[in-house]
Amino acid sequence: MILDDSTQHYIQTYPLLLSIYRRDSTNVICNKLHEALTHFCQQPWLDLHVGNMWKCQQCRIAALSNCEKKVLRLMSTGMSACTIANMLHRSQKTISTHKRSAMRKLNLRKNAELSRVLLNQMGLN
Repeated sequence: MILDDSTQHYIQTYPLLLSIYRRDSTNVICNKLHEALTHFCQQPWLDLHVGNMWKCQQCRIAALSNCEKKVLRLMSTGMSACTIANMLHRSQKTISTHKRSAMRKLNLRKNAELSRVLLNQMGLN
């Protein structure tokens, strides 16, 4: 809420997490917005509802397990899940599970989206 001096009584009646005044400097406004966003992102219900939706791509990639990164790295070379499974001595279903888990963490729904990400490499190498 953006307030001026005439609306000071509003804050006393309805306490706010964030109050930005017209006279606040840009630096103060940035600090207040950062504090509010940090507080908002720490809410326990947020992860249940939005999960990885708001995370940056680098954060999503960092959240991948080593196995998921390895599978995606091998897939980016053009290997099939069956070939990767044989190479890593794992079942094809395990490789498929790693791929699906990585896609979920990267917020990808289709194989075409995954292919696009793999082509761009997205820091997986």
